[in-house]
Amino acid sequence: MTALNASEVSLDELNLPAIVFSVENGRVWCEFCTPQFSDYFPDLPRIPEKECPADGDPEIHFWSFLRSLSTAPAGGGSFPYPGGTWGYEGALTHLSENRFVFCVHGRETLENAEESEELELLRLAIAAREDGVWDWKIPSNRFYFSPRWKSILGYTEEEIPNTFLGFLHLVHPADQPTVQQAINAYFQGSLSRFSLEFRMKRRDGSYAWILSRGVVVRDARGKPRRFSGIHSDISEYKAVQDQLHKLHEAVEQSNASIIITDVQGRIEYVNPYFTTLTGYTFSEVKGKSPRFLKAKRTDERKKYELLWKTIGSGQTWQGEFQNQKKNGEIYWEKATISPILRQDEVVGYIAVKDNITRDKEITQELRRAETQMRSYIEKAPYGIAVVDAQGRFIVCNHEMSRITGYGRRKLHGISFAEVLPDTLENSPLLSFQTCEPEEEISEEVPLRQASGEIIWVEIRAYKTLQDEGILFFRDITKVRAYEKKIISAKIEAEQANSVKNSFLENMTHEFRTPLSGIVGFADLLQKTSLTEDQRTYLSYLQESAQLLNTVISDVLHFSRLCGKGQLGPTEWVVPERFIQECCDDVSALCEEKGLSLTVSLSSSMPPSIAVHTTELRKVMRALLENAIKFTSEGGITLSLRNVQGAAGKGLIEFVVSDTGCGISKDVHKAVFDPFVQEDITKTRRYGGTGLGLAIVRQTLLGMKSDINVSSTPGEGSSFYFFLPCEYGEARICMDEPAVLCVGKKPPAIRLFCNNHAIPLSFEKSPMRAIHLLQEEHFSHVFVDSESLPMNIRSFLRGIERHVLYERELSRAIIFPPGALPNEALLKKYRCDHFLTAPVSEKALARIIAPPRKPQAEPSSALPHREEHLSSIQEWYSKKQFLVVDDNKVNRVVLKSVLAQLLPHTIVLAASSGEGAVEVYRDNPCCCIFMDIQMSGIDGYEAAARIRKGSSGDAVILIGLTAGHISSSAKTHLDMILEKPVQRQELIRILYELRDAVPFPHRREDESATN
Repeated sequence: MTALNASEVSLDELNLPAIVFSVENGRVWCEFCTPQFSDYFPDLPRIPEKECPADGDPEIHFWSFLRSLSTAPAGGGSFPYPGGTWGYEGALTHLSENRFVFCVHGRETLENAEESEELELLRLAIAAREDGVWDWKIPSNRFYFSPRWKSILGYTEEEIPNTFLGFLHLVHPADQPTVQQAINAYFQGSLSRFSLEFRMKRRDGSYAWILSRGVVVRDARGKPRRFSGIHSDISEYKAVQDQLHKLHEAVEQSNASIIITDVQGRIEYVNPYFTTLTGYTFSEVKGKSPRFLKAKRTDERKKYELLWKTIGSGQTWQGEFQNQKKNGEIYWEKATISPILRQDEVVGYIAVKDNITRDKEITQELRRAETQMRSYIEKAPYGIAVVDAQGRFIVCNHEMSRITGYGRRKLHGISFAEVLPDTLENSPLLSFQTCEPEEEISEEVPLRQASGEIIWVEIRAYKTLQDEGILFFRDITKVRAYEKKIISAKIEAEQANSVKNSFLENMTHEFRTPLSGIVGFADLLQKTSLTEDQRTYLSYLQESAQLLNTVISDVLHFSRLCGKGQLGPTEWVVPERFIQECCDDVSALCEEKGLSLTVSLSSSMPPSIAVHTTELRKVMRALLENAIKFTSEGGITLSLRNVQGAAGKGLIEFVVSDTGCGISKDVHKAVFDPFVQEDITKTRRYGGTGLGLAIVRQTLLGMKSDINVSSTPGEGSSFYFFLPCEYGEARICMDEPAVLCVGKKPPAIRLFCNNHAIPLSFEKSPMRAIHLLQEEHFSHVFVDSESLPMNIRSFLRGIERHVLYERELSRAIIFPPGALPNEALLKKYRCDHFLTAPVSEKALARIIAPPRKPQAEPSSALPHREEHLSSIQEWYSKKQFLVVDDNKVNRVVLKSVLAQLLPHTIVLAASSGEGAVEVYRDNPCCCIFMDIQMSGIDGYEAAARIRKGSSGDAVILIGLTAGHISSSAKTHLDMILEKPVQRQELIRILYELRDAVPFPHRREDESATN
């Protein structure tokens, strides 16, 4: 292959518009040209591969151009052609001394010389403006971006490629379609001029707003050959434009009325709110003065004069206008009017007006309210004052002036502390302004009037948010005097009531003391040989004694209730069992009269209820006995109904109905008054004191209930009441003892339970112990205080809330030696026993195996116990009893009855408390009957001293009283009996106490009385 052919192949592979030529002796020879070169110049004839044509040939200019290239460096050139001028840009390569290759880079057609000059002027203008220049040579797809074009975006010349993609990549993604569409439209002639705004990405990641403008150069056929132009950074302009847009929108959307006028005050602009407010459109007000809005009845010439003087001097004026809307409605505006300055010259004015009509109305309302409030304060029956942060009076009403004795002018400026005595220097009133706002400080204090006189006032002080103080004074001098009288009268009444109660107690004791002798000797006489008449007379005597005892009991009970006697504790009971026990109390009386006794319970009754069992049982017994008394035939019905219940509480309706004689409607309320029956004939016929229903009512009132009656004469009566009580779940009934120890395992408890075959469980964790109490049945729980990791009260509360037993769960706390438990606090949480380690077996015997607490019931309701007499006599054979009473008759009676009932028993006697202690010390007894009320050492003290002895825990102590039973009696006495003691009652007690185990619910701690 020749060298020439090799060059041709190489140029073909380059796919470039190129020509290979040589110059020898001034003649140009064309050796080879590529097809692209021929396509690049379609207007030229095919270039022959030969010597250049002769002069005059149309192509001669091109050959001359080649000849000139052989002696010049690569660059651009032009040659004439028909219709215009060709211009070239290319590269010249020397193959040898006289052989060359010329590669064309670009060619353009200038329509005329003027256009060329215009492009030059454009380049000069761009240079002067420091805009960026871009140039796109379309046929070769070559781009040129000037250094300024790139620096506008923060790039160096090397960081941006001179390509269309390099440019398009920097255009904001949202603007790229717009840019491309605009270029295409301009190329196609749809746009007459190319001017476009778009965003381009800066080097720091932000975007600059660019204004791109350019012109296109077309060939003879109108096709784009070159596209050149400039980029201008208009970011600041766009920012200003954005601010102006926002300002315009703010003005347009403002809730204030905005008006712009010229220098003469003629309206040039109003915003939409102006139209909304006034009703006038812009066309209606254009050219007018804003003064046309002024309300007709207002004369504000001076205001307008000041306004124009202010704004005319270049200052801002503020003020209020009362204007009139298009519909005639009056409104108020607060205006701010400022001059518009241009180069320190006023060219117009702008007014911004707020509608303050509602504010004006509120202000007027507040003024009216303030005037009214001042009137109220002035007429208030209390002294009212306002003090400043230093405590000085700044406002006061007439009553304050009267209370203090100072005139208003003189009171102003006086310190609040000056009207208080010096003895109140530490009163919280003097520092109330250090408290939180609205916090009240209230105190009754003496106040020194201007005259020096001291009166008593109640002062309430409040601190305001402004650190001022508001004081309310009330003169309570007379009130305190009345209170003293009332307190004095109350003390006198309480003393009189105490005297009355003491009198009743003493009288009861004095009545029952001889009555005990009468009843006792009557019982003894009944066991002797008597004639029939004597036996009849004796029965009348016993019946009269029993009636007298009932009257005494009713009078004493009613007196206690009227004195607001306290109720016993509430206990959980199962309604069915509780009502059945109430019926059992009177079943014998019904049988004697041949009456039926029916119980009816509604199906909605809760499983258990919490009630004052002792008092409620007395109420039910009184109502049932009353029904039995006044019923000759038929029967009695006891009904319970759940009236309403929610969230663990509700009302239970108790109804006792009978088929007796009935009650007249006009005395329905009177039957609950003391000493009242329907008429005197019934009193004579049925007997009684007339206190039964009165006692029932007083008891129910104490339980927040009341009793009513529904009755028709001859058809019977229904007594009913609604009792509020708590509802509970099903209770667990414990008939046999079972013990749970929480904490340590005291050996004494384990030994005691083993010896008596009592189930015993241990649990270290209090929480698990509560769960165990819920799941299993226990009668007693012992808690070791030393090993309890939680508060004892919390544990006891947990038992109370979560453990549901029908009968009381016995709770005992074991304290370390020398510990002093807070008895009152533990009793509050229903702790029954306090023991000190080490625990003795005797103390455990009192707690774990107690007998049932006997009820002091009339003998008529008691079953006969004579069949137990032989076993009692055998059990107590050769045992010693001690009877203690300072009344010889009662002492002899009880001693004789015991000797009669227990012929093989030794019965000792003592006439005083001191004697009882001495007799027991020398003669240990199994049981002591102790009179409570004795001269010298009473029964309580004697029992305490006996318990202190070495064998004090081995004896049963039974208290005897003819009066009130003190709650402290439970401390050392096992049980208490009211005088006179019936024979059958005595037999029952001896039978139940045959195991010689004392009654619980007292202090078992051996050191408790030390």
